[in-house]
Amino acid sequence: MNNELFYLQVQTRLDELAEALLQAGLYAEQAPDAAAFASTAPFCCDTMSFPNWLQFVLLPKLGEMVKTRAALPHNLVLLPMLEMTVPASSQTARLYAAIAELDSLFQV
Repeated sequence: MNNELFYLQVQTRLDELAEALLQAGLYAEQAPDAAAFASTAPFCCDTMSFPNWLQFVLLPKLGEMVKTRAALPHNLVLLPMLEMTVPASSQTARLYAAIAELDSLFQV
């Protein structure tokens, strides 16, 4: 696959994820405090909610990687964490779809 096309696909999925968080009512107005970002637990699960991690860690980090055309992860699996932390409902269906589509881009 063309690398430029891949970066464009990733950016599109990130934009969809941000919109899905907003639509599900899970988009936070304020970032967690600085100490929350110092967590060493996967997904900062001990200091912030998974939707907060998506919004304040994943989206900015992957967005910057796309912007600078840095090497992207080879495998990304977020759906299981979403399933464990955010109940599936009609309100979160778009979020589930956005995460599944993002995961599928990074399957090796």
